[in-house]
Amino acid sequence: MKQHSLKKGVVFVAFLLGLFVYDSARGQLPPGVVASFYYDEQGRVIRQEKDTNGDGKIDFWIYYNKEGKVERVEKDINFDGKPDIWIFYEGGQPKRQEVSSNQDGQIDAWLYFDDKGDIERKEVSTKGDGKPHLWEFYQNRQLLRKEEDPKGNGRVDRITYFRDGGIGGSAGLKRTAKEMGKWIPSPTLRTANSSGKRSIANIAEG
Repeated sequence: MKQHSLKKGVVFVAFLLGLFVYDSARGQLPPGVVASFYYDEQGRVIRQEKDTNGDGKIDFWIYYNKEGKVERVEKDINFDGKPDIWIFYEGGQPKRQEVSSNQDGQIDAWLYFDDKGDIERKEVSTKGDGKPHLWEFYQNRQLLRKEEDPKGNGRVDRITYFRDGGIGGSAGLKRTAKEMGKWIPSPTLRTANSSGKRSIANIAEG
């Protein structure tokens, strides 16, 4: 039952991420939506907001920096007047997206984008404690590696590798979440060879 609930939660988070990232990455409101604009004392636009479903509550916000570039975009998914998705920009390009999949203000999913605006890393909190326990790494829009901390103790217990859209191998190990940013692949990776038997592949740590 716990495993089923975990998969259901991850799928729901993925749905929310896909629901909003496409439009918000452009820093634009949906077609046909008219926005209210707010300005600073110098006449520069600092924010625009909109009630997209006509219920009298603002549910879409775009914030601008002094150069007029998008700095942050927020979206209210359940229309309670509070944002559930936040996208942060650098140099006018999306760099990070945060999601509260339960619409309670608690962040439980994070997306990180490369210079092209494509997802390069996804993190998900599967235990509702505001900390990531599942990491997915992408390159050229393809999933390369998935890392899991099923115990929620801040240590990665399992890594799964992907190749050509399928699982290329997996390895069990112990690694703290703090080491995520400077990770070197495990020296030994268990893979399946062409005959279907398990074999050991060495990975250089250089």
